[in-house]
Amino acid sequence: MSIKEITSNTNKQLKWIKKLQAQSKERHLQSVYVVEGKKQVLELNIKNVHTLILDERADLKLFELYECEILILTQDLFKSVSLDKTPQGYMAIAKMKLNQFESQKLNENGLYLVLESIQDPGNMGTMIRVCDAVKADGIIYNKESVDIYHPKVVKSTVGSLDRVKCYQVDDLTQAIHKLQSNKIRVYGAYLDESSSHFSNHYDQGTAFVIGNEGNGISDQVIKCVDERVTIPILGGAESLNAAVAASVLLYEAVRQRIQ
Repeated sequence: MSIKEITSNTNKQLKWIKKLQAQSKERHLQSVYVVEGKKQVLELNIKNVHTLILDERADLKLFELYECEILILTQDLFKSVSLDKTPQGYMAIAKMKLNQFESQKLNENGLYLVLESIQDPGNMGTMIRVCDAVKADGIIYNKESVDIYHPKVVKSTVGSLDRVKCYQVDDLTQAIHKLQSNKIRVYGAYLDESSSHFSNHYDQGTAFVIGNEGNGISDQVIKCVDERVTIPILGGAESLNAAVAASVLLYEAVRQRIQ
């Protein structure tokens, strides 16, 4: 463990932290991302922590087993790199998990979530957290979706990002075909020409497709699914939030499997 105190706002490492928070390109170039918050930092696998950034009030005893570099900042300097209105004084630069879907062996009885062009960081983060909660086998998402290492996504996962396998793919239709070739039935959340979600059986290999918040699932992708399903809406709401819909779909599958 190497401890370094930083007192100047012109420090190169501080500038790098700000760059990582602001630029997806920089995050993926360096294969690291920023995690902020005491709980979120402590939930990270120690081996995945590249650097710890703490303010001068932080409890160093919590990190006695860490072998990474630790940067100690004044409260004002920590506030200058934090995106939180009331920083807790705990931040980490974590290593990305580079999962390759094309070479991944799939679980024939698994549970997967497929995401097309999800734009809202809060939605993406919530869906990652739900997948962690139901112990899903993975999330497959396209390049048009929000960066899963965006600070707002990371924040809303509350530590789940480090535990859920996430696969970015160039072509969702090919990914769906791979799921189907592994006996995993693919369901698209769709309003038209759909069966009721609660009338289907999800006790075998299952994948749910959630589309873009504004446009839904594209014509190209919906043509590939095995079945279209809709979540019944009894009141006046036109549709459900993408993350809420994903939660309802996944937990019905879990309910059936538990029974």
